[in-house]
Amino acid sequence: MNLILKKLKIENFKGLKNLDITFDGDELHSEISGANGTGKSTIYDAYIWLLFDKNASGDKDFSIKPRQTDGEEKHYQNIRVLGEFALDDKILQLEKIYSEVWTKKRGEETQEYGGNTTEYYINAVPRKAGEYKNYISSLISEDKFKMLTSAKYFNEGMSWQERRKLLFEIIGDSSEENIINEYSDSSDVNIVAVTNGLPAEDALKMYKHQIQKTNADLANIPVRIDEASRFIQNTETADESKIKSEIKDIQEIINSIDRQIVEKRNFQREVNEKLRDISNLKVKISEREFELKNAGMEVEIEKNRLERAIRTLEDSKNTAETDISRSIQIIADKEAERDGLRRQYSDVAGKIFEIDEDTLKCITCGQDLPTDMKAAGIEQLRNDFESDKMKKLTEIKRKGDYLNSEIETAGKAIEKSNEFLNTQNKLIEQTKNHISKIKIQPLEETDVNTDPEIIKLNAVIQQLQADIDNIAVDTADALIKEKALLMEKLVVLNETLGKNARIKESRERVAALKADEKELSGKLLDMQHKLHLVEDYIKFKCGYIADSINGLFANAKFKLFDNLINGGISETCECLIDGVPYSDANNAAKINTGLEIANVLSGHFDFYAPIFIDNAECVNDIYKTDSQTIMLSVSVLPGLSIDHGNITEQVIFKPEIIDIEGVA
Repeated sequence: MNLILKKLKIENFKGLKNLDITFDGDELHSEISGANGTGKSTIYDAYIWLLFDKNASGDKDFSIKPRQTDGEEKHYQNIRVLGEFALDDKILQLEKIYSEVWTKKRGEETQEYGGNTTEYYINAVPRKAGEYKNYISSLISEDKFKMLTSAKYFNEGMSWQERRKLLFEIIGDSSEENIINEYSDSSDVNIVAVTNGLPAEDALKMYKHQIQKTNADLANIPVRIDEASRFIQNTETADESKIKSEIKDIQEIINSIDRQIVEKRNFQREVNEKLRDISNLKVKISEREFELKNAGMEVEIEKNRLERAIRTLEDSKNTAETDISRSIQIIADKEAERDGLRRQYSDVAGKIFEIDEDTLKCITCGQDLPTDMKAAGIEQLRNDFESDKMKKLTEIKRKGDYLNSEIETAGKAIEKSNEFLNTQNKLIEQTKNHISKIKIQPLEETDVNTDPEIIKLNAVIQQLQADIDNIAVDTADALIKEKALLMEKLVVLNETLGKNARIKESRERVAALKADEKELSGKLLDMQHKLHLVEDYIKFKCGYIADSINGLFANAKFKLFDNLINGGISETCECLIDGVPYSDANNAAKINTGLEIANVLSGHFDFYAPIFIDNAECVNDIYKTDSQTIMLSVSVLPGLSIDHGNITEQVIFKPEIIDIEGVA
């Protein structure tokens, strides 16, 4: 796709009042020249604003309004930029008009500034802002447009990572497979086997990580060997068979002591059981003595219990009678309230609608209402009366229903309380009859020592005490102390055996660590060799890619990799001009190199657009691109002029028709 700027019309944009430029030469290269302050850069700003609402520097927030000599903005100025393009074999016209909005409120003479508005046109057809911007984006994105139309954007407006990525996209046919095949032709190394099928960069990371980890493991092995060796040197070995024999003897003695402790504890357990039996028998004797002494009191206790029961029944009876009295009063109150509601219901139900038609007056002027309006008014009043009456009757009935419910509830409570009273009276009568039949006998003194049951229990206690006296009980405390001493000695002997076992384990560990050290050292050498092979391949790959990319350019060259001190490489993307870094080159070299890069990118994206070259006067021999180029050069001649290459310099306009104020 080829986009060529044919005409550019600018009105009131910054300091340019009215400017028409026609690019009508046969060649695609034009030069606009003029003194400083005549508006060359403003033309570039207007062109970029037409497309992307920004200035040539990419700023969104910049002023496009013309200004007065005191620096204040001029108002009531419509700012207009129109560009006519050749888009392949079609004509494309883009236009934007930026206007101020002024409004006058009702009753006021002066207008108020209400902001700005922008009109958009595509081929003279009005468009919304979104439609206009989407159309531009459908042709080319803003970022790509900058790459293709700016001599410096690629090297100065993009990060090195973005530049590198784009260059790699351009040589997309240089696949990993092609590079491996080229490498295989010049080397006997099977790089696919070395990288385990991974991309070379991933294999490089993998081997570096494995080498780092292996080195760390190797560095840790001598420390662990030294630790185990020092333990072996600092620990004395003992006669293991002698220690085991001594442990066996001590264990047999401990087992014998345990058996003796069990026997003594069995004797003690028998004594404890007999003492517990004696205690239980004494409790039984006490219970029997109490039973004998209080035998005559049981009747008196029963009588007292029944009298307490009567008092409890009387209390319940009094409570029920109080509840009945309260319910009777509630019924009386509610019935009186219900009678009042009945009278109120009769009064409301007996009312009829009555009105004096002569009293109906207009509420606005106070005059008598016409007959038809009176009839309507009377009908409305009648409806309101009947509605109000019905509401009152309904409310009275609701209250009456509630009172009936309360009365019914109170009546049921009375019935329930009466039933409870009857039950309580019967229970009281029965209890009183039972008390009247109880006869209390006078208490007699009882001699507990002659009671046969107590005599029998005392005999059993005496026999148990005799059995206890015949059992010789010796405590096991001495045996327990002797066992504790033997156990302490046993712990010391077992610790000595444990040290012997740890010495043996440490020796085995040292041997295993030395074997691991030897194995890891072999693996490290193998990984270091493979890492070297991968790095060698990556250097070949870097050179291959660099040659592929640099082959696209006649003058510009790109440094894509940095060689590190340790022999490795790191990614970069630096443009070189005759071996000089872009940042150190002169302005002319930067412009020509940027034009070459833009030309290659235009071919890659298949989109050619006008390239504006500011400060072009510093370049003696400008690079010829396949895109339209418009050079902006400083000249000592008055006004602005254009050179189309095959046409002599033509004056566009004279300074006196330029509003110099605000020109960049």
